[in-house]
Amino acid sequence: MNKHLKNLLLMIPPVYKKYIIIQKLQKENINYKNEVIKLNNDIIKLNNEINLISNKLFFYSSLKNNDTFRWFYKNKTEFDSDINFKDFKNIVLEMNDEVIKSIYPFNISAYCDICKKNVKMRLNFNVGSISNGLNIAYSEDCVCSECNLGSRQRAIINYYENLNTHSYENDIYISESITPTFSYFKNNYKNVIGSEYLGNTKQSGEFYDYNGSLVRNEDLTSLSFPNESMDVIITQHVFEHIPDYNKSFCECFKVLRKKGALLFTIPFYEHNEKTIIRAVINDDGSITNIHPPEIHGNPVNSEGSLCFQRFGWDILDNLKSCGFINVFANFYWNRCKGYIGGPYIVFSAFKE
Repeated sequence: MNKHLKNLLLMIPPVYKKYIIIQKLQKENINYKNEVIKLNNDIIKLNNEINLISNKLFFYSSLKNNDTFRWFYKNKTEFDSDINFKDFKNIVLEMNDEVIKSIYPFNISAYCDICKKNVKMRLNFNVGSISNGLNIAYSEDCVCSECNLGSRQRAIINYYENLNTHSYENDIYISESITPTFSYFKNNYKNVIGSEYLGNTKQSGEFYDYNGSLVRNEDLTSLSFPNESMDVIITQHVFEHIPDYNKSFCECFKVLRKKGALLFTIPFYEHNEKTIIRAVINDDGSITNIHPPEIHGNPVNSEGSLCFQRFGWDILDNLKSCGFINVFANFYWNRCKGYIGGPYIVFSAFKE
């Protein structure tokens, strides 16, 4: 930074000197076209240096203030009344429209919260959906070239590690076990258990072969852990695949200790007050699709997983009905750290 400030200070006197020369030539009716060209070139260089310094100041200010999580809402009424968020959202949408015009994947430079340094992040333009136009799943994008974690994965780690209750000693359950997110927690925390959901024919808490490795199976509606045995439960884009998602919320509450936290991400529709049910399971085990089937990727099933609901703000009330006290939708965005698009959300629910 000092180098750029020094360059800026050295560039100002020559620019001013050329300006004085042009004024003198004007008064003497001497052609000053070449001097104007030189001045314009110097002004362009000066502006570039100013922009570079401005960007660096914004970058370091963003890191210092840790302002990735900027908006916290307890309900839709709070969300709807926040005019500042709406203005910011419009700006982000315009930025998204400009970014998507490139079509081709490219790298951006950003600071990775996990690697704790500047890295290259890959923007692949993964398609989230094609309803109402092309929707890019930016929450799945901006994958760090070093830790291999995407935007959403880094965000939930960042949120957890900034909690007052964050500790190396915490008992952590994360509902995945063959992903970079699980690897991060396993390598950086003392007591971490991960699992996958391998189907309704498998028992919770048991291990089964998956591609030559033993993988623990857990059903979030019927966990195998004792009551009040976990400090933190983390799930990412799982609850939309559970027909009785409210039962899974209550199951998590039961397993958490006092002061415990449930942290999760889901596809969320911020303009919906109520959750929209897309499919239901009948008593005989068959599935009735109320809306056209929506299939999401699944790391342990090549056929993917059916999305049973599109969540709205009423899930915050569902969480409270299970006993959680402080429940928040935490919106995040930070271009300097590779959190673009959205803004997206990490949900948090705390036990008293």
